[in-house]
Amino acid sequence: MQRLLSGIAVGLFIAGSALAHAQKTVDLKTGGGGSPHVKTEWTIDGANLSIEYGRPFLKGRAVGKEVATYGKEWRTGADAATVLTTDKPLTFGKVVLQPGSYTINTQPGERSWELIFGKLEK
Repeated sequence: MQRLLSGIAVGLFIAGSALAHAQKTVDLKTGGGGSPHVKTEWTIDGANLSIEYGRPFLKGRAVGKEVATYGKEWRTGADAATVLTTDKPLTFGKVVLQPGSYTINTQPGERSWELIFGKLEK
């Protein structure tokens, strides 16, 4: 797994998403915990990207304590792993992801969160 500070990575990803020309979001299902699952696809600078995720709800729980506990790796998203798929190399800070599919986890902290990618093998 490759790790990097998510503040930079997420900021770059959001900035890149704002520049997306072809964005499509599809509702997939409702997960076992009641969270909606979606798949969003973009084309950015010729790269086709998709993210499939469950939108977690706090349901009265506190981030850092009951949800996304500080200092512990968290399966980012609800009910199942969040999956990023790309057909072109992507660069997040010093980390380069080759074409393929990756799980996205995070390690929350009080001041910053670390983004963790795991390669999905076919």
